[in-house]
Amino acid sequence: MQWPAFNRKLRLHRTYIIMQYTWTSLGLCALAILAGSCGSSAGTRATEPTSLEADLRAAADTWMGAPYAPGGTDMSGVDPVAFVRRLYDDLYGINLARTPSGIASAGEAVEPDNLAAGDLLIFRLPSGLMHVGIYLGSREFSHVSVENGVTVAQIDDAAWHDTLVATRRLSLPGVSAQESRNEQPRRRNRTGW
Repeated sequence: MQWPAFNRKLRLHRTYIIMQYTWTSLGLCALAILAGSCGSSAGTRATEPTSLEADLRAAADTWMGAPYAPGGTDMSGVDPVAFVRRLYDDLYGINLARTPSGIASAGEAVEPDNLAAGDLLIFRLPSGLMHVGIYLGSREFSHVSVENGVTVAQIDDAAWHDTLVATRRLSLPGVSAQESRNEQPRRRNRTGW
């Protein structure tokens, strides 16, 4: 079992991500000083992820490229439900259902234009199969594709936007309601959101 090595790698990757965003924030603040507006958080808030978003991205990055395998549950091969279940279990100790329909009934429904990092996304593919992913923030989500394995996609791409059937939000241990709702709601467009 590779749990200690995985957790050590996750901690190191989280540290790297946090340092990367810290240096980016310092650079933005230095530029803002030149413009005379560094005291306000409004200038940098939209570009800085919350710790929830950074943790999710770090955890998803450790899985990046792991191949798709029906019924797989580890980095040698994983299916979409097992991937989402492992992220939730590893990060929050939450044991999700083993099926997309079970995940679709977890937590509370949330409007697609009000997504926050950690929200669960449920899709119905053209084949009729259900698919799941986890929202990372900034209109991106992580999931397992047959062709690319664990990957990150844009939720606004037509292939995903048109097949999204449910979005669910769970209460995450140690995460305040304010932190998990860091994004501004999107305006609805002609297609509904």
